[in-house]
Amino acid sequence: MSNQRDIAASLGLTLATVSRALRNSPLVTSATRKRVHAAAKKLGYVPNPLVATLMEHVRSGRKLTDQGTLGVLTASPGKNAWLQSEVFSTYYRGLEEQALRRGYRTECLFLRQPGMTVAAANRILNARDIRAIIVADPSWPAAFRGFPWHHYAVCRSAWWRRPSPMLDTVVSDHFHNLGMAFTRLQHQGCTRIGLCLHKITSSRWIGAYLFHQSTLPQRRQLPIFQGPSDSCGPEAFLNWYKKWRPDGILSGGIEGWRWMQEIGVTTEQTAFASLNRPHDSPFGGIDENSPLIGAAACDMAINNLMHNELGVPKHAREILIKGGWLDAPLAPRQM
Repeated sequence: MSNQRDIAASLGLTLATVSRALRNSPLVTSATRKRVHAAAKKLGYVPNPLVATLMEHVRSGRKLTDQGTLGVLTASPGKNAWLQSEVFSTYYRGLEEQALRRGYRTECLFLRQPGMTVAAANRILNARDIRAIIVADPSWPAAFRGFPWHHYAVCRSAWWRRPSPMLDTVVSDHFHNLGMAFTRLQHQGCTRIGLCLHKITSSRWIGAYLFHQSTLPQRRQLPIFQGPSDSCGPEAFLNWYKKWRPDGILSGGIEGWRWMQEIGVTTEQTAFASLNRPHDSPFGGIDENSPLIGAAACDMAINNLMHNELGVPKHAREILIKGGWLDAPLAPRQM
């Protein structure tokens, strides 16, 4: 692989001039910068972001323990909107604490913030010399369309609605977590366990539920209550409940719990467990260990940076963080 010395030799320039030109320094004329970038492309030169960060520290006189900044990209309209979710606030705490331990700061960019675009985000990242980014909330995939992934060491730590692009990923192990919750309810005596979800949700929850249902006699296999939010209200839930008579319910968050309350069903009648249990909830369920997901995402982004692995990988890797069970007085019920 070519280096800066090869570029300098091919153009008859000094190494210092080539280095400045590749950093788009104003100390080098525009014409020379264009020549250097063209030669770099022709020779197949690929800069190492870690080395660039190290040299920036040397030039600026900063301590080497200050490794730089990790970018955190979300599709939210702003920090308050993003962090009002307990999942994301605890996740970000874990990411930020791990970044500090590794000598990095974090900076969030919100792609649905007024005036923000992919091009603007890219300019900000370049201006602040941010070379590693974490996609933390891709709930609005269109917000990321056209993003220049190839410039950055990148990973994501949430599900895309559609698997594109295929980035290195750190996520909660939804398949394992649902199996844990399903088994817990079975151990408490539940024999007809239903799953209640909104339409936009994790396919791995659904896959795990269908797998565990397939191990039961057909008379005890219940269809998933699922659909768009506007048709997933109490009336539709009541109809599903009356028809299938579950004695245990799993739900992605707390929507199933709310529907049970609205139709007057108690945990004495039907046990309830959340697959993503909020803190201090009156019911049991899965703690997804969001801080650990954030910390692992931080490490993956830094690892990609250190190994100069930029952009969309040929073979994306995935780290699954297993959740844990948290019991509570109201669920699972005692038989």
